[in-house]
Order: sequence, then structure tokens, then C-alpha cells
Amino acid sequence: MVQQKTNRGFTIVELLIVIVVIAILATITIIGFNGVQNRARTSAGQAAANSAVKKFEALSAIKGLYYTNSTAIGVTGALINTYAAAAPVAPEAVVDTPTSVIVATSAAGAGLTAANSLNGTVVAAWACANGTGANVAYWDFGATTPGPVVVKAGPGC
Repeated sequence: MVQQKTNRGFTIVELLIVIVVIAILATITIIGFNGVQNRARTSAGQAAANSAVKKFEALSAIKGLYYTNSTAIGVTGALINTYAAAAPVAPEAVVDTPTSVIVATSAAGAGLTAANSLNGTVVAAWACANGTGANVAYWDFGATTPGPVVVKAGPGC
């Protein structure tokens, strides 16, 4: 009696199918992970903007103005801290990390980009004329068309 050898193993077609399935699953995972990262960056920016708005609200509560200026201007964290230190002193309004607030070049948050928002840790601030309000912009990484989103302190500009 002659014994037949049986070849065991995978054919090239079976291996290619497995590789294609793994590639599809990896693509889905990477796309999903990028979405999570973008939402996290946006949430960080929104939290930073809300913190800056609270600083402006504290200035308004203590000094009666959101910021002292006769024309609408962009302000930094350092400028907010200087205003908070002037009499009457508003220690609640001091920005803990002054570099986290940069100058906006318009009330709509122009001047803030995905790059200079540093993954949501930096916002841009704009003080309205005569201290009547302020706008703080954060970068929305998760939007269909990413761009600045404005949060208003008081009535805003």
C-alpha cells in the first residue's frame, strides 16, 4: 500500500485574503483613532477658552470692565495679568499660564491656527472697545472645515 503525502498549509490566495482583511481593519482603526484625537484636542481648546472667559468675567465683576481699552484689540495672557494686577486688584482674573492666551487679530478669532493652538492648549483673545466684552477663540480640530470657534465673555464683540 502506497501512502499519499498530504500537503498542509495555506495557499497564497488564503494568505492574501487574510492580509487584505487585516489592512481593512487597520485602516478603520486608524481613522477612528484620528477622530478621537481631534475631539480631544477640541475639548482641550474649549476648556482653555472657557477658562479665559472666566478670567474676563472676573475682571468685569471686580473692575466693571472686561478689559481697559478705548478700541477693540487683541490681548495676551500677560496683558490680562497686568490689567488684573492694577487697582483694584483682581487676583481671580490672573491667567495661570500667560502663554496660553495669544493675540487674536479680529473678533472672529483670526490669527489662531491649528499650529499655534498647540493641540488645544492655546487660545486667542480679543477685547471689545471700551471694555464692553471679550471674545476668546479656540481651534476646532473636529469640524468638517477646522477653524476657530468663538466663546464670548459678556455680550462679546
